[in-house]
Amino acid sequence: MNVTELRGRRATDRWNRVSMGDLFERIRSAAPDRIVISAWDGAFESPEHRHLSAAAADDAANRYAHALIAQGIAPGSVVMMLCENSVEALIAKIGMAKAGITVAPVNPNLGDEVIEALIDLCEPHALVADAELIGKARRLSTASGVRLLHQIAVGGRDPALADFAQFTAGHPAGEPDVVIHGDDIWQLLFTSGSTAIPKAVMVSHTNTMFAAMSFTGLGMVGMDFESSFCMGSFLPVIYHVGDGIMYNAVIAGGRLVLGRRFNARQSAEAIDRERISCLWGGAPHAIDAVCAEFEKDPSLSPASLRSIVFGWAPMSPALHEKTRRVFGPRARCIEIIGQTEVVCCHRFWLDQHAELHQRTAPRENYVGQPHGLLSSKIFDAQDSPVEQGDDRVGEGVYRSPALMAGYYRKPDESAQAFQSGWFHGGDAFRWGEAGQRILADRFKDIIKTGGESVTTIRVEAVLHLHPEVMKSAVVGLPHARWGEAVTAFVIARP
Repeated sequence: MNVTELRGRRATDRWNRVSMGDLFERIRSAAPDRIVISAWDGAFESPEHRHLSAAAADDAANRYAHALIAQGIAPGSVVMMLCENSVEALIAKIGMAKAGITVAPVNPNLGDEVIEALIDLCEPHALVADAELIGKARRLSTASGVRLLHQIAVGGRDPALADFAQFTAGHPAGEPDVVIHGDDIWQLLFTSGSTAIPKAVMVSHTNTMFAAMSFTGLGMVGMDFESSFCMGSFLPVIYHVGDGIMYNAVIAGGRLVLGRRFNARQSAEAIDRERISCLWGGAPHAIDAVCAEFEKDPSLSPASLRSIVFGWAPMSPALHEKTRRVFGPRARCIEIIGQTEVVCCHRFWLDQHAELHQRTAPRENYVGQPHGLLSSKIFDAQDSPVEQGDDRVGEGVYRSPALMAGYYRKPDESAQAFQSGWFHGGDAFRWGEAGQRILADRFKDIIKTGGESVTTIRVEAVLHLHPEVMKSAVVGLPHARWGEAVTAFVIARP
């Protein structure tokens, strides 16, 4: 055998393949008792799953894979999930990866008619749902004819349907004999669908592995040892591309702490009790809410925190100063910007560029530079690069091993997205100072008013400076004179 004969091979050998199903198996070989997942109240079906070792997590995922195979679900089939965060939902995803099955996790907050359209698109073999969503799941199952496979008994229990423990009971804990390649699609993640029915983004094992590894550096800030890395989040990760952010803790030799859904008080308690070192915090207003919980209760300690990862909107200098006061000066705030199609992100280190951030935020949304695994340029309308020093707004385009394979059953949209040999992400960027990039907005969200382009992100950022504004959403409404009127929907603080 020589290198010529190996060109074009598919690396499916068990000893060096890339598979998200091997996430826990790799660790158990050396550290079977290492805790890899801890769950907060309400984020587990079985109490024994509150803290899972590498061996226990791997055994559970193997049993789940064998249970799927016993149901006649073949490799390459699609199984849809209607689930919020839970240990069992995460284990189910890894089990599907082991079985060579493609998981399609859907945001349960979507309307029935939207999910029905996604079922028509994906033609799933079966549906898995949380008990608290079982009414919705039964409606969808009846309307589509897709079998409801089992429930995850969180938020209730349907006595007529097997739960996770019952579904997996009696199945072997050994690794299933399934051929898997890193380029196989293990997830269909759905876009936000802000302008149409969401598209299904095809995510391979390799995509997710590279995406997860690209976040390890953020989690290791201030850490002496890899095993001290503890990533925590109460944000949705089961149906969101943020799951790639979470896996990096396990890959690095640490653990992840999973909350059911966002709750500022529970987030603060988890940071204190579980010694979370890296918080996937979401939007700045969520981080502000967690700060407030520590301010209200001095018995809680945020001393373990070393990095706070946020996105979607700029953080005001006032909030940044609050995080330094509450979390301590060793805790670093990092803004990231990515998308479902390529989560390997730009990242802006607020403390590294403190003067720039203090002077420009939040009116300018600096998002920094792309990670080393992400090649990114700014293209104009003619697909020519906008070079540094040129302040024109252009589109962010990407190349990366963490990039999607394409849109499921959407060949025209896929071809359009990859025109010119780059992925066109739809985000409007321009060059800022010191080689850093500024996110102007999504092109679809830019409001054209009176001949001017107004970015919704920038207006929202300024509105959030007002002490009585808790949340806002800015849109353009049709206007006879201006074309579009800049219009804000505001939720006031109580």
